[in-house]
Amino acid sequence: MLEPELERWGITRVAWLTGLDYLGIPVWTAIRPRSHSLVTSQGKGATDTLAKIPAVLEGAELWHAEQPVPIVMRGSHHALDVPYPMTALPVKVEHEGLDFFLVETHLPEASPLCQPN
Repeated sequence: MLEPELERWGITRVAWLTGLDYLGIPVWTAIRPRSHSLVTSQGKGATDTLAKIPAVLEGAELWHAEQPVPIVMRGSHHALDVPYPMTALPVKVEHEGLDFFLVETHLPEASPLCQPN
C-alpha cells in the first residue's frame, strides 16, 4: 500500500535490522539518502510488517517536514495587520524591523497564517 509513495518520499530502500541484539524484536529502517535531516528512520513492531510501516511513515513524515512552505506575502506586523498583539511574542520591544510572512496552510477553506520570521 505504501510502496508506490516510496520514490516520492525519497525512500530508496527498507532494510531489515532484526538480529543486531539478543531480544529478536523485528526492527526495520527506511533509508532516504538525499534527506536534508535524518537519513534513516527506524520502525519496531511485533512482526516484520508492523516494524516496516512505522519506519516508512517516519521517513514520510520527515520528507513532509523538509518541504518548503510557500510564502504568500512578507512585511512588518503593522503592514500585515497581524491578528495578535506583539506582546504575545517573545520579543523585548515592538519594532518595525521584526519581519512577518504569510504562509499557505494547505488546509481546505483555511486562510494563510501569519508567522514571525
